[in-house]
Amino acid sequence: MLTYQNADWNCPSIESRKIISHLTKDKVASFSEVEAVKEMVYDLAEEIGDKRYILPVWQNMEALILSSILASHRGTEETWIPGKYCMTSLDELSEIPLSMASHPMHRATLQAISFFKNEPLILEVESPFTILSALMDPMDLFPCFMEEAVGLKSVLHRIADAQVDSIRQAIEAGCRVISLADPVGNMNMVGEKYFLEFVGESELYLMKSMDPYLDKAIVHICKKTSQSLLIAGLLSQEMYHGSEACENYYEMLLSMASDPAIHYTGMTCIHDRHPNLTDSVVLKITETMRL
Repeated sequence: MLTYQNADWNCPSIESRKIISHLTKDKVASFSEVEAVKEMVYDLAEEIGDKRYILPVWQNMEALILSSILASHRGTEETWIPGKYCMTSLDELSEIPLSMASHPMHRATLQAISFFKNEPLILEVESPFTILSALMDPMDLFPCFMEEAVGLKSVLHRIADAQVDSIRQAIEAGCRVISLADPVGNMNMVGEKYFLEFVGESELYLMKSMDPYLDKAIVHICKKTSQSLLIAGLLSQEMYHGSEACENYYEMLLSMASDPAIHYTGMTCIHDRHPNLTDSVVLKITETMRL
């Protein structure tokens, strides 16, 4: 049985995808150039020794795009630096339009998706809370759980709304496998109460909002995140038995994506390389909270 205590699981993340401590203006500019993006995708695949191609080229590109929108709204050309937060209050995101879908970095990503669509391709998506936590110091953000509950939920929903539009475009461009993770907002990090009220609730809002576009695509939910959602009773799970063995987990995801009734899976790592897979898990939205 899943419990809050066993929600902790060591993620075997790809070392080269961890966010570095600085970004130069030239590096940021390259994220808007499709040829540079394609080269970075090839370089990452070669570095990890895998023929799967991962987009976007910068983990938590959503935060980078929103920081760019904030800088533009302020009339500056700030370069976002992880660990140096660009906002101190929720009002700063409440007052501006959050359209990621029209941003040059996203347009370059879409062009790259169209280029790689016939190859093993994964679109990485961060949760609204993880995106917000990259923009706002935890010392400013975490008190919002108690002091600005309505405003926090509103901002998380606005971020999710912006994400859905860009995800829809990615699916239309040919993406069939989406990886959703919330590395900052899992239950063992924010606690049961705040996960249920804010973090898990915003993840569920994002999932419901993207649901109409998943007939030909599937969302893999990171094991830590799917565990948290299952413990909270926001998701249920059932076994999936493939008609034949799949060469690897990516092939299993494509097999599941071909079924329009299956939109979500998880409870393992998307980088699992176990061969000859026949079984997986189908995750479904339930909202029957168990906490």
